[in-house]
Amino acid sequence: MAQTGAEVVVWTSNTTDVSQAKVITQSYDRNLVPVLDEIGERLDRIVLHLEKKRFKRAEKMKVKTESMLGSLEQAIRRRGSADLFTYWTVLNRRFAAL
Repeated sequence: MAQTGAEVVVWTSNTTDVSQAKVITQSYDRNLVPVLDEIGERLDRIVLHLEKKRFKRAEKMKVKTESMLGSLEQAIRRRGSADLFTYWTVLNRRFAAL
């Protein structure tokens, strides 16, 4: 069996190129938005399950959604993006209201 080499990316806190740092930050932040959108869609489906009295299904979905919100909160706090944190806060409040 052939072995392949691993690819390593090293991130440092002091970038030498400010424009490159902005591009990387924007790219990473942009990649978090679809995850937030997915959480919003899950919340919509949970509400539908509750309306149709499918409580077990709703509870199962709540467990994973809560986990997703928790993981994403940590990532967003590390990023320091106010827009992403606002979006996350809205979703988290919707979840808490269920």
